[in-house]
Amino acid sequence: MSIRQWRHARLTWADAANYYESKPGRPTDWSAFVVFDEQDGTVRGPGDALAHLRSRAHLLTALDRRIVEAPGRLDYPYWVRAQLPPEQRIEYREWAGRSFTNCIDAIAALCADPLDVRRRAWCLHVFAGVSDPDDPTATVTVVVLQVSHAVMAGSALGAFLGALFGADGQPLRVPGLAPAATRPHHLAAAVSGVARSARWYLGLGVVLVRRAASARSADIPTVPSPAARSMLSLAPGRDRVIRIVRPDLGSLVGRTYTVTALGLAAVSLALQRYLGEHGAPVGDVHVAVPVAVGAAGVALGVNRLTAAIVPLCTEVADPRDRVAAVADALAHERRIATSPEVLDRLAGAGAVPYPVYRRAADRHDRAASAGAAAARTAVTSVDCGGEADWTYGGSAFRFVAGIQSLRPGMGLVHSFSRAGDSFAVTVMSSPLLMPDLDRYATLLEEGFAEVIEATGGRRSGTGRRGRG
Repeated sequence: MSIRQWRHARLTWADAANYYESKPGRPTDWSAFVVFDEQDGTVRGPGDALAHLRSRAHLLTALDRRIVEAPGRLDYPYWVRAQLPPEQRIEYREWAGRSFTNCIDAIAALCADPLDVRRRAWCLHVFAGVSDPDDPTATVTVVVLQVSHAVMAGSALGAFLGALFGADGQPLRVPGLAPAATRPHHLAAAVSGVARSARWYLGLGVVLVRRAASARSADIPTVPSPAARSMLSLAPGRDRVIRIVRPDLGSLVGRTYTVTALGLAAVSLALQRYLGEHGAPVGDVHVAVPVAVGAAGVALGVNRLTAAIVPLCTEVADPRDRVAAVADALAHERRIATSPEVLDRLAGAGAVPYPVYRRAADRHDRAASAGAAAARTAVTSVDCGGEADWTYGGSAFRFVAGIQSLRPGMGLVHSFSRAGDSFAVTVMSSPLLMPDLDRYATLLEEGFAEVIEATGGRRSGTGRRGRG
């Protein structure tokens, strides 16, 4: 293997961050689960699941890779090819008619620990015979995707689902994903790390340290006293709880405001009411919204993202006015997050040696865990496209729901997932922080209905969350 090939295989600092910061109890992996109808009650067994994955393996070769670390972690890790057999990427569970909520609880348990990307960058979990969340007399199959954020961002979900379940057989391509090396090259990695550190300490660091310190976010605010900390900024423990809200997509699209803006307004109403019911101060609540930077973020690799820190405008009482205020705030913060100054800082952070980055990341996490995070919750929004003619063993696609991970100081996360005519909102928290997440999900349903009605749409119901 040539030195040039190894250099191309090295992770960017942004992708390496999603690897380094993914730890037991607080992974950065993203997941999604896809629900398929089981026609005529037919449950497809483990052999069928494995056969399906084998039939798609040739479309997923871009993800046949694992991470190798430089000796002593002197430099950023790099990708090496890893052609695992399909049976090592899939786990099958016969659910035998148990409830959809039980299935969601099992999925939540999967979200507590990260993938070992030194072995595999993604895997599938198949739950068959799950009670249908909309019709208790029927069953569904739930396919869970678990993917390292270092290899793919959530924006590639539609392409991933197309390769796994689509009829056109298009190979998966991930923008910004470095080519994997054929084998490890420990000496080159070690020498590169020493040379990068030498350049940094001999002069480049003096110029770039200010950029690196602020590359991932704005300056960290003062750590609040324990008494003043938000309930959502406390340590979440290992347990996770997931609930799903399924607003009517037809009532959200084609409006003055985007689906994301309407959803943020619904989150604003729900979170304000939930905190109020628990006697917790609402304060100046902000939400982190990932913003794709596209070609302008080519130096970031796969994770061409920055974050807009959006105020939820809880001081605006009228729902219609709040939607407008949140939409304006979202547009304003997106402009800031994608400004040339921010993009320049993000690109400049790539010069930081890996050991320096790790120390800075650890300090940032300690501050966030102590309550200094800029946002208490997050909302991601993924549009998988208007065509979702996906099938699994002949079973038709119903809906997809994404899951993002809890982060230090951020104990509640939301994922908006749109595919075809379906729309699902996933909320995840910890029972230590939100022991009654069902109540929050109810408030979120009501929040969506309220913003739809306030902006001139028809008030509509949502799909069941599958408690039974």
